[in-house]
Amino acid sequence: MNKDIMRQAGLGNLVDLVERGLCPSCRQPVGIFNDALSRKEFGISGLCQKCQDRIFAGHGHGDNEFDDCCDLGNPNGHPDKIKGNKL
Repeated sequence: MNKDIMRQAGLGNLVDLVERGLCPSCRQPVGIFNDALSRKEFGISGLCQKCQDRIFAGHGHGDNEFDDCCDLGNPNGHPDKIKGNKL
């Protein structure tokens, strides 16, 4: 997590939570992680294991609530394609 960029973006309150050992999503103590990848994600987002599991549940293709809007391989799901713009 780039703390300076986060603060400049007006998200200093979330940085403060992470610095106090709290998850910025659920605001609970971060606790322990299941594996190295989860610890790496914590370094990026500050999310605890429980929130990571909730957000990234079913991280296979098509199992995530964000796949419909963010799948670059799906012309109907990419915002630029919806607007009719060429990539």
